[in-house]
Amino acid sequence: AFLLFPPKAVEKEVILTCNRVKHEKCEVKPRDGDLFVSRILCIEPEGVTFKKPVTVLLSHSVYEDQVFEDFYELIIEHLSQNRWQDLKTERISSIQ
Repeated sequence: AFLLFPPKAVEKEVILTCNRVKHEKCEVKPRDGDLFVSRILCIEPEGVTFKKPVTVLLSHSVYEDQVFEDFYELIIEHLSQNRWQDLKTERISSIQ
């Protein structure tokens, strides 16, 4: 994962941690008909407010094997209060 912060995105210095969560340890299970097919990342602390948009770049494991690319939909969600919220998701091929 890469976190891209524009200048002056925060009021004061903040330390973020990024940890991998195993599928079976995730507090919230996939929605009916959905499966976890890639890594689940936990970025903490929760509740940090940014003054400008911050970009989180994640690689999706399905793109490593192009055979399965047409079978999966990439969805990025935020887990808050044991509920999933959809986040804006874009597919890019490289960091500019």
